[in-house]
Amino acid sequence: MSYCKILFFSFLIFFKAGSREKDLEKTNLKILHLTFHIGMEKEIQSIGNALGLNITTIQALSLFKDYKGTESPLNITHDKANFAFEKYQSVFDQYDLIITSDTAPLSRIFLQNDWEKKVVVWICNRFDWDTYDAEYYTLFSEGLKKDNFLIIPFTNFEPYYAQKNHLPLHEKVIKPCSLYMNLSNEPDSINSWAFLSKRILDVQTNFDLSYELRKIEVPYVSFSFSNPEDQMTNVKYNGVICFPYQFSLIQIFESMALGLPVYVPTPNFLSLLFKEGYFIQLPEFWDKNLIFEYGEMYQEEFKDCYIYFDSFKDLKTKIFDTSNWQEKRIKIKEVMKVHQEKTLQRWEEVFNWAKEKN
Repeated sequence: MSYCKILFFSFLIFFKAGSREKDLEKTNLKILHLTFHIGMEKEIQSIGNALGLNITTIQALSLFKDYKGTESPLNITHDKANFAFEKYQSVFDQYDLIITSDTAPLSRIFLQNDWEKKVVVWICNRFDWDTYDAEYYTLFSEGLKKDNFLIIPFTNFEPYYAQKNHLPLHEKVIKPCSLYMNLSNEPDSINSWAFLSKRILDVQTNFDLSYELRKIEVPYVSFSFSNPEDQMTNVKYNGVICFPYQFSLIQIFESMALGLPVYVPTPNFLSLLFKEGYFIQLPEFWDKNLIFEYGEMYQEEFKDCYIYFDSFKDLKTKIFDTSNWQEKRIKIKEVMKVHQEKTLQRWEEVFNWAKEKN
């Protein structure tokens, strides 16, 4: 595919986003986003920018700064949710729409306080993350029936998991699209570098990935999600290694938005790693093989963006083979441009819903 075609897709997104921007600007919608995750903050902010919307973000930890309870940071209990609501209700009242993302239990602040304005709950990594009390499940079930709540999964696993808890999710999935990543940064040459998320290294308590990569002499740089694009765009490298530990990873979409291939273990190889102690964040006793059915890195939609390896030796071979690297990047950018346009359309529908009166 040609460079002109990528420019066409870019212009198409810019043109359509521009017309939507004028449309939505007329609504003067005031939007507040609550999240624990810097990647989700950038995701929603970039969507708002593309659609001409003014979105204010509050990092959720600040809501509980003076809370005296002993719960873990992401455990949003009844008392903790009430604390945030009572302290910040006057702030919340200033907005027409509130979005909660990673994590979904932040919605409890509004679910248990009879909030009447519009709320979008964007479920990122399970609707009940670290919040498992019976009252919360009841509140969430009631939220699914409320006209002013829109509960949206961000990966195909979320409806499956919610249904297992007798909570049917009816809204279409909205996946991240990483509009905030810099597509224009084109390295003039590449070295045999690969990037590996620091989070992946941190969570692997039973399996030493860094040792395996050093053993096969695959050079890699570990990066943090706190500001990944600064590190990713300033290094000449040929891809991102992804060892899945969740069903969807912001790292994948950030990489693809930069036109970078994502190196992913095949189902056969990851199954072998499971037997050797590789860790994946799933409820206890759940079947790890669900990652192959619902994991973002094994979906048909983005198959042209992935390079699968069947062993560490195979990974080394593919990391150093850059013969079709530029063609691969062009294809990935085309796939992501289409995905970004679809994602903007979906968010436009959400914001149009938000501007309607209850």
